[in-house]
Amino acid sequence: PWAIGIHKQIQTRYNTSKRISRLALKMWREQNKEVYQAVLVAGEARYNLDGESVGVITQEEVESMRGQNEP
Repeated sequence: PWAIGIHKQIQTRYNTSKRISRLALKMWREQNKEVYQAVLVAGEARYNLDGESVGVITQEEVESMRGQNEP
């Protein structure tokens, strides 16, 4: 899973606006939601664009993401 605030790294690396970087991430998440949620496990690492571990997924984040799919 991505680092929190990865849109900022995308903005810098690809010289895009905040709006464009967030829109790109939103589109990717919508198309890959099931796969992303499957790898979202509390205690596992979050990664930046360079593949470096930059944080840990919390149980609250897992529950929040999975709750977005409920009707």
